[in-house]
Order: sequence, then C-alpha cells, then structure tokens
Amino acid sequence: MNVNLDPLPRIAILGDSRVFDTYFVNERYGTVRYGYHRTFPHLLRAALLCRDRPVADVVHIPDHFRGSTIENNIIRLALTDPSVVVLVDGIWESLLTRRQFFDFLKMQVDTVNWQGGETLSLDFSSSRVVDLFLEGRFDISPDNYAKRIGRIISFFRRRGRHVIWANLPIVPREHKGREHFAGDYMCIPDWGRVLNGLNTAVSQIVSAYGAQVLDLDNLMAKSGGPAECLIDQWHFSEKFHLAISQELERCLLQLLSGSQISGTYPIMPGDLVAGAIAVDGDAEDVHRLKAANPELEIVGKFSSDTPLPQVSAVVVASQEHHKREARVVELLKRAPSVPILFPEELTGLVNPANGDRAQHGNLI
Repeated sequence: MNVNLDPLPRIAILGDSRVFDTYFVNERYGTVRYGYHRTFPHLLRAALLCRDRPVADVVHIPDHFRGSTIENNIIRLALTDPSVVVLVDGIWESLLTRRQFFDFLKMQVDTVNWQGGETLSLDFSSSRVVDLFLEGRFDISPDNYAKRIGRIISFFRRRGRHVIWANLPIVPREHKGREHFAGDYMCIPDWGRVLNGLNTAVSQIVSAYGAQVLDLDNLMAKSGGPAECLIDQWHFSEKFHLAISQELERCLLQLLSGSQISGTYPIMPGDLVAGAIAVDGDAEDVHRLKAANPELEIVGKFSSDTPLPQVSAVVVASQEHHKREARVVELLKRAPSVPILFPEELTGLVNPANGDRAQHGNLI
C-alpha cells in the first residue's frame, strides 16, 4: 500500500525509558526480551496507518536521556508539527535518593539558630524523605515537576493541539520484592506514595489546560496487574505495550474525528503570525511588547470581560510566569480560534545550555 504521509495528522510521542530501552536484556530478566517493533509507538503507528483509510502518522521521540531542558523537548516536539502530543514521562522524577535529603539537611543546618538554642530534628527514613518530597522541600517535587510538564502542555494547547499525558502506574511493594533488575537497586518502601503524588499534581495541570490523562494505572489493573504488565519496576511487558497501543488508538480515533484539534497556524517559536495581534495585559505590557517588536501590528489590549477581537494571535504579555499561565487557562476556556503566544516566542525560543530537570546520583 502506497501511503502519502505528509497530509496525515501526526502524533508525537515523547517517551522516557518506559517506552523503550534495552536494560531488560540481561540475565536477571531470563527470557524476557523484545525489540522496538513490539513497543506501543510502533504498534500504534501500524494500527493507524493500516486502516482502510490511514488516520495519522506517529513519531516517537526518545527521552531516555531526558532532553536536558524543557525548551529542548518543546522544540523537538514542535518540529514534527503534531496534531496530538503524547507525554510518557516522569519516572526519573520518582527516584528519590539520599542526595535530596542531604541537600535539605544542609539548608536546615545552615539556617537553624543553634547559637540561640534552637534544635533541629535529623530524623531520616523512607517515609520522612517521601513526606519532604510531597511537601515540596526538595529541589524536585510533584508541584515543580507538574509545572515543567505544564510548560509543554501549555505550549501545544495554546496552539490548538491536543495533549495526552500518561500517568505512572502505582507499583505495590510486593512486586518483585521492590528490586529493580536493570539498575540492581531497591525501590524505597514508600515509592507508591511518590508515584501517587506525581500523578495527582500533574493531573491537576492536565485538567486546567483542557488536556487528557491516559490512565496507565487503571489500564494496568484491567490488563492483569503488575505481574502481567511490568517486567521490572517500570518497564512495560509486551502485553502492556499492546494494551497501551489499543487504548491510545481508541482515544486518538475519537479526538481526530472531533473538533478538539484546531491548530493549523505556525507552531515553531519565531514563526511570526501574519496580521494584527491583541495583547492580554496592561498598558505597560503593550508598550514593552511594541518597543521590543516594532514590526508588530497591535490592535490594543483586552481583558477577561471583553470579547476576543478578530486578530491572528493573542500575546499574553505579563512578565510573571504564574500570572501568564493563569491567563492562558482562562483564555483556553473561551476556546479561542487563534494561537496564544508569549512575548519571547515571537523571536524564537532560547534553549539554555544547562539542564533544568531533576538530576540523580547513586540510586542504591
């Protein structure tokens, strides 16, 4: 069958090591081994292309080495001009180590008024570390991770694309005795609380932006549980890859046949929209934007209680991250038919050389 792939919608999958790696090819896994052709991106691509009328193409972007920065991941995804972005990410953010506690402890010791008689609790346990993680006391936390994922979700939702985030299956303590064969280490007893904390935080962000959760935890339960779906603590079995492919196919057929995907305008940062734009912000924001981009035709500013003007784009010009994202959430509820941009995206997205994602040391 000769298929012209260019006009087909593209599904871009950004996947961490759960999507595919070869760690499981060692003696600890026995005869369990499979190639990329058994993974859900490949199975999904075949399912969508081999229908009587091909539905969509699938592009898998490996994120095994973490993409280094959120900007890097946004650019890699945007280059495919996707209709739908699928994010299978977050496992590395769940792997707490002693380093996080040491960093927290140093900060506590540095700031305690010990000369004034103040005391400091040095309790250390798996439960204590997870409590601190969930409270946001480490450099990584559920909320911090959700904000990073939220930046990817925001970028594509603001351009009329749909986003699906696959959550983290909650692995019970008894699964393979908490031992992870690939890395030869033990998951902490409270790891399930970590996974649940990440799922809860990201699910709230997903909902706010009108994106979608692919509930892998529920799908695992319906597909035989961890024993059938996970070959170690998080790598998927062939059976689970097939189940994920089938569930994504069902979701995508529904999405692509509806009106939830509207983006046809330029997606790359720096690809200027043609025509007039409106500015979401105050007079100072408008002046600042005009000074930095004198070539722009700005028709003025608007507020939440005014109709959306007939423009080619809306620029949310607030300089405070939390305020601008809050405005994006409000604007998305009004279902605008134009892209929603940030000022720095008008001239291109700077991809910093340093990473901004969680770094991990020894996992033992």
